[in-house]
Amino acid sequence: MDEETVSKHFDEYCETKKLSIPTGGSQSKLSPAQTAELIQHLEEKTYTKASKICAHIQQKYGVLYHVKSMNVWLVHHGFSYKKPKLLPEKANLEQQEVFKKEVEKLKKETPEDEPIFFSDAVHPTRTTKLSYGWIKTGANKTLETMASCT
Repeated sequence: MDEETVSKHFDEYCETKKLSIPTGGSQSKLSPAQTAELIQHLEEKTYTKASKICAHIQQKYGVLYHVKSMNVWLVHHGFSYKKPKLLPEKANLEQQEVFKKEVEKLKKETPEDEPIFFSDAVHPTRTTKLSYGWIKTGANKTLETMASCT
């Protein structure tokens, strides 16, 4: 802040003991019903760019948002720009637990100096490339993949 702004806030504090600046933001361009509908839509569909969300809003509600304003709106409504989590497409938790028990049994039955080898049929070049998207903060979206999830 420049010196004049600091001086103005200091004078205001001396007069009213006010410690905060009333920024408050602007009035929302969407109605509460439209906001709730948009939040639900964004939880179901992941957008990689705020500009695409702006285009959706303009098409659906006839309301114009700029990308910078949309970024602020998304954060204010609990969204983060992050990657989804990879999930093996054919993952079977029950089979994984059975496999883990079999491996532990095999380790106990195999002499320490004898190696245990594992292999699978996944081709190393079949890797899913993740992109960031607007996802609700605290929520994890998953992307099914045939490749490794490491």
